[in-house]
Amino acid sequence: MIISEKPDEVGDSIINQLNISITFLYGEGGFLGERKKVIYCITNRFIFSKLKSVVLAADPSAIMEASYVCETSGIDRSLILPKANPSSNKK
Repeated sequence: MIISEKPDEVGDSIINQLNISITFLYGEGGFLGERKKVIYCITNRFIFSKLKSVVLAADPSAIMEASYVCETSGIDRSLILPKANPSSNKK
């Protein structure tokens, strides 16, 4: 889960640089009561460090929360894992 003052910019960066699917959730700040767009995405532990770099490059003040997920269902794994780069398969 990612909370950012620049959710659209961060979301676009995640999609375009990592090819990871995201979902926007709408929340409300507990202290000030302002409406916020929150980014939710599922990835694996191997991609998380890249995700963190992309998010913090787009918004250095973003707040990221990571949770260990034991199981998921109904998810197209091709939307979670980055797409293979066809040029990387050439020898």
